[in-house]
Amino acid sequence: MKDFLSKIPVPIVAVSLGLASLGNLLKPSSKFLYAFCGILALIFLLLMISKIIFCTPTFIEEFRMPVISSVFASFFMAVMVLTNYIADRFITFAFIIWVFSVIGHIILIIYFTIRRVYNFSLKDIFPTYFVTYVGIIVAAITSVPFKMQPVGKVIFVFGLAAYVVLFILITLRYIKHEVHVSLKPLFCIYTAPMSLAIAGYSAVFEQKSLKFLFIAGCIAQLLYLIVLTQLPKLLRSQFYPSFAAFTFPFVITATALKQVVANISTVATIPIWMTALVNIEIFIAIILVSYSVIHYLIYLYKILPMNRLKSQS
Repeated sequence: MKDFLSKIPVPIVAVSLGLASLGNLLKPSSKFLYAFCGILALIFLLLMISKIIFCTPTFIEEFRMPVISSVFASFFMAVMVLTNYIADRFITFAFIIWVFSVIGHIILIIYFTIRRVYNFSLKDIFPTYFVTYVGIIVAAITSVPFKMQPVGKVIFVFGLAAYVVLFILITLRYIKHEVHVSLKPLFCIYTAPMSLAIAGYSAVFEQKSLKFLFIAGCIAQLLYLIVLTQLPKLLRSQFYPSFAAFTFPFVITATALKQVVANISTVATIPIWMTALVNIEIFIAIILVSYSVIHYLIYLYKILPMNRLKSQS
């Protein structure tokens, strides 16, 4: 079993985040899918916690790689989202877990910044850096049940500022350096940060600027469209742990568009095509999360001890 745990890819935490967020997105339509996504997200997180506890040297070795340590921020983000699943019934317990998750994410940002500043290389910058620095906006989104919106506002501003800087650096990296085939799916993360900013802004600000939401929404949709043009060839590749990038970015983009449309609908009539677009993006998110989860489950099945013994015999 220890051998099985050691082979679990760290990016599985990003799949957990995608599942938990998809559950929230689908909650108004299906309580069953909401619960199913939440439970599966928790199982994936527990697998990673088991790896950290029982295969610590392996985890530490992997964590030294910039892509892995930056994507690990998804762990804290997933926990934050899952605390909202139980906040209605266990508010104190959920709040304590939420606080520790936010603190854990902040510590990771500090650690990662120190490591990367002293070893700065444009070639080592990947879209997963968005996860570390901009991903903390999830704390703003999930702050509402705990009435921590003032903290959420500060986090939102930090995340948005970090996004501007990172967008320039990561784009320069893509222009100047080739990306290994195993990391190419990470390009999908491009669609997440602006949509995350929209979701964070919508959650913590009572007085919303429709102008900001409209402009941010247009930028988010443009980036989404660019990512979609690359998606067919990315989906044709063999399985890599980076398939986790097919989950949360598409879920948060659909979520953000839904929120933009909802806010605009308070002052204007929404065209039918915009409502249809929201439903299309939700459908795409469901398909891509399912695609990634299925590939991860197949991989986990293959590395089970009994199956590895069969393949060796």
